[in-house]
Amino acid sequence: MRSFGKWLSLILAAGLWAQKPVLNTDTQGQLNDARVEFIQSGTGASTRTGEAKLQESISVKDFGAVGDGTTDDTTAIQAAVNKATTTALPMTVDFPQGKYRITAKINVGNNTRVVFRGHSIGIIVSSIERAAAFTTGDMVRVTGSGALGIANLMFDSINTSGAFAAVRVDTGGTLSAKGLHINNGTYGVVSDGAARLSLYDFAYINQDVTVASQAGLQLDCTTGSSTNILISGGNITAVTLGDPETLLSGINIACADGVQIDNLTISARRGITFSPSGTKYSLNTYIDNVILNAFTEWGVGFIGSPSNGFGFITISNSHLNGQHVVGGTASCIDVGYSGAANVDTLRFIGNNIMDCNRDGIRIGALSTAKSIEIIGNAILNNDAEAASYVGVRLATGLSGVHLRGNTIGNRSVIAALQDWGIAIEGTLTDSQITDNDLSSNAAGPLSITTSFAGLMTNNKGLDDVMSQTIASGTTIVLGGYPFYTIKGTAALQTINGGWAGRVVTLMFDNAAPGGLTTGGNIPRARTVVQNESVTLRFNGSSWYH
Repeated sequence: MRSFGKWLSLILAAGLWAQKPVLNTDTQGQLNDARVEFIQSGTGASTRTGEAKLQESISVKDFGAVGDGTTDDTTAIQAAVNKATTTALPMTVDFPQGKYRITAKINVGNNTRVVFRGHSIGIIVSSIERAAAFTTGDMVRVTGSGALGIANLMFDSINTSGAFAAVRVDTGGTLSAKGLHINNGTYGVVSDGAARLSLYDFAYINQDVTVASQAGLQLDCTTGSSTNILISGGNITAVTLGDPETLLSGINIACADGVQIDNLTISARRGITFSPSGTKYSLNTYIDNVILNAFTEWGVGFIGSPSNGFGFITISNSHLNGQHVVGGTASCIDVGYSGAANVDTLRFIGNNIMDCNRDGIRIGALSTAKSIEIIGNAILNNDAEAASYVGVRLATGLSGVHLRGNTIGNRSVIAALQDWGIAIEGTLTDSQITDNDLSSNAAGPLSITTSFAGLMTNNKGLDDVMSQTIASGTTIVLGGYPFYTIKGTAALQTINGGWAGRVVTLMFDNAAPGGLTTGGNIPRARTVVQNESVTLRFNGSSWYH
């Protein structure tokens, strides 16, 4: 049979579209995907039917979406997702440039694997918008074993009193997104036990200055835990750096195992919060190269009293800067802010911690603490308007704390506003304080309320400063200096601030010095005269001369 038809060619998507030759019949000239072939440019490309090529992805506009910001596109978007459910392979649902208004939740159900693909021309120009009357429920929810991908798509939400999210992933679901940007909403993304969550170039911005949002990212669980979490690049912030109160937490980790966060900027009332409770836990978390600004409570906070506790958490190479606010009540890094907790291996390494509203790092009264490493950090106060309290504060009863190679002090040229470099509020055992620079603190480099047991050596400001003058009393607290001038007439009965093997020399500078007396941790009394010096050694419980 001879063909009297002709080829119709179009160059589209870097390939060649061609109409098959057809008989000169009534149907000649009609162009449909059954009679069109496609071949990609490049060596080795094979011919495919137009139908196969066009069905690689679907558009929400194929199902009636308008995208004008006014029309309700809920039904059309859900229909597109439902279509993807019927395919054996993951399906891409395109959102062409436009604003797609929804009035109810979009559900990505069990066994559904779908990618929402928006449009970007340097900025994202495709968005899903929550209607003003849509005040309850999540915008998109992944349930069961559903898997959702998102690329270059914006979610415009509203703040409500309910715990609703732009995107929520239930137990067993997965979310992978690049270029997911969320404006407003009580929560940005919520993982309620997700099997996998990956966010690249993620942005959450609360632009509502009247209603505070709860968290840009919430990691929680009903059963099991949120696992395999990767957050890389982007920002989570309130409308302005000067107004962090409108965003409670940048990231709240209530239940997670296996979290990596890097190259992220956060400005919120609480930067990153670890908040497990009951049998929930926060484990195996690595935070690197994160910038935390303008927090009024904490940059990183560990709160609550979970039975399973916190474990194997590292914060490194990050910047915590509280200089934008004055009068905050918490520390840049606060462990045990409200209640004792089990802790197994916390590491704070190579961070820049500046202008904290209270302490640089505060470790509270933990029920157990197997290992806390504070290594190579710069903890500095530059703010001439508001004093920091302590560089590193350690509650009584801790053990296994290693402070090594840190620079802790004041950098303000106006006044020395950071009080103590390190404050030990009671006993600290089995610990090391070595190779730190503690030389620029207003009250002194080190305060020990009761005792220290471990290794303390080569600390600038302790080993190179010879003496300190303190007022006498029946009880005195020593810093880390080797020599002390004692003023006053009271007889010393108890000397706090010792560690096993510590040697100090006291010089009594008074016309009628009280000397040493028994009844505390000095087992043998001694009478002294003015300008007499006494050398004492601490054996772990008592001072001997």
